[in-house]
Amino acid sequence: MKYIFKYLSVALIFFLLGMLVYRQNWFPRPQIKQVKEYFYPSIEVPVLKTKEIIISQYSFGVPLFSDRNYTNSKDTEVLRNSFVIQIPRHYNQKIKLELLSDVTIFRLLSDDNDNEPFNDWSIMNDEVEVTGQSCIHNKLVSKTFSPGMIELSSGGKISSSPILIKQMGGERNVIPFVIVD
Repeated sequence: MKYIFKYLSVALIFFLLGMLVYRQNWFPRPQIKQVKEYFYPSIEVPVLKTKEIIISQYSFGVPLFSDRNYTNSKDTEVLRNSFVIQIPRHYNQKIKLELLSDVTIFRLLSDDNDNEPFNDWSIMNDEVEVTGQSCIHNKLVSKTFSPGMIELSSGGKISSSPILIKQMGGERNVIPFVIVD
């Protein structure tokens, strides 16, 4: 009985340590990402920061929020070669963009949010899954826009909805939009 308690205690300690390492992104997670980048390099695009908003090149494993490490756990092919606008998870302001070319905008939605602003968007069959503490984003919608000014809702009541923008044609490493204050 004494040995069982000892082994369970050690197992519990290692389990909790594993949770902490994963949550805090400690060793070896950053090193594994570096090895992956070495063998599968992504397009180098400068990261742009505007207040709480970050623009970066999307690839599998890139965080979708500026204040959380939540990522899409499915390697969704249609999202490749797009840019992610990383906003805070509980952002509640509209985002104004000036589109410089024809783009397709993708939004990841959760059933727990108010998705009414996306009623006229096309529902996609591609699998996505961004698991957070308060909700899971598991629906993908898209809409095509022409160059010009647009205003996007940040998302629903519980959590903001991730924003990904993909340029239609043209250079894939040039950001096809500008955030307007």
